[in-house]
Amino acid sequence: MTIQELHNLFKNTSGVCTDTRTLFTDCLFFALSGANFNGNKFAKKAIENGAAYAVIDDPEFKTSDQYILVNNTLETLQLLANYHRKDWGKKIFALTGSNGKTTTKELLHAVLSENYNVLSTEGNFNNHIGVPLTLLKITEEHDMAIIEMGANHEFEIEQLSLIAEPNYALITNIGKAHLAGFGSQDIIAKSKQELFDFVSKNGGHCFVNYQDKYLRVSPPNSHTFFNTSYGLFDSFYCNIIKDQKHYKSNLVGNVNAPNIEAAITVGKYFGISEQNIQNAISNYQPSNNRSQKLTTEKNELILDAYNANPSSMHAAITDFSNIVKGNKIALLGTMAELGIHSDDEHLALINLCKSLELNVVYIGAGYAPFSHDLDQHYTSSSDIKLIDFCKSLSGKLILLKGSRSQKLEALIEYL
Repeated sequence: MTIQELHNLFKNTSGVCTDTRTLFTDCLFFALSGANFNGNKFAKKAIENGAAYAVIDDPEFKTSDQYILVNNTLETLQLLANYHRKDWGKKIFALTGSNGKTTTKELLHAVLSENYNVLSTEGNFNNHIGVPLTLLKITEEHDMAIIEMGANHEFEIEQLSLIAEPNYALITNIGKAHLAGFGSQDIIAKSKQELFDFVSKNGGHCFVNYQDKYLRVSPPNSHTFFNTSYGLFDSFYCNIIKDQKHYKSNLVGNVNAPNIEAAITVGKYFGISEQNIQNAISNYQPSNNRSQKLTTEKNELILDAYNANPSSMHAAITDFSNIVKGNKIALLGTMAELGIHSDDEHLALINLCKSLELNVVYIGAGYAPFSHDLDQHYTSSSDIKLIDFCKSLSGKLILLKGSRSQKLEALIEYL
């Protein structure tokens, strides 16, 4: 079966599904396999539960015409997504970066939706599976799509660009994320630039972070700078003034200022009025454990525990230290995927907290080599001693920041 034939079949289904636990009737099921499972073994269950067809890559499981045999299910999913993107033929806006890409994506969606019917990546479905699945959700009703791209190795962004074929690109920043996979910040910069390289080569438009030294060096020919000039208000939430206009947000921490300014810049480029941009930003409510302010019966929480790397940790802690409030405490989880850099980066973070004279509780294995020099260190968020400590806190402003693997949000019920 050709990709065109598969696409014609896809258009007569209810969409693509890759998990029998979330399967919907009349879908096109892709039996994707992983390191520890064979997705072909779930194809029969998918058909029994209402899938119209199942795409498989093992002939042993083809027992009827409802099973479509291909050489590789993942590659076929990606080819189908690319074909669908071309068949749709409208504008794709892609973004990547070490920090803030999901928040920026959500702000862009809010702003651009003022004038356009916009599809954007849900959650952080930003990898070699998530990007194709997002593309396959595009319908004729959509005017444009915003595709978030993530990577932890070189050439992943290049691969995702070839699948999505974006017309516009934005890189939030170059930070110390996924050092274990990339090896250095220079390689991270080179890898993220793969998005600009694709868009620039194909006549598209790039939005360049003017304040990031890795991105400002050699901008593409067709570009617009963001993060250029704006003022900050001394407030709990991140509010900025640009071109004499006040942009209020519900995002905690001035670390979000470049994300907001990026949304303003992109919005203006696409013809969104200043008033509508202001409304979109002020109405956006952060979620998914990102820059959220929560109020419990006992404390105020700043929940920023979806992910963490040295760059985002340093920025969040510096922001937190600048908030004028006496009873502050930070619950900091281990930073993951740092490889050989782990000890150096965790020690640097500890030294920063000490220099800022912050009251800090350290959580996880990353801080273990230095636990003898820490006032409070716990093995994990499920440590019963940590839970008892959290129960004792009252009248505090509490920052929860750490990598996803630390599950710091589990502590909320005790705070």
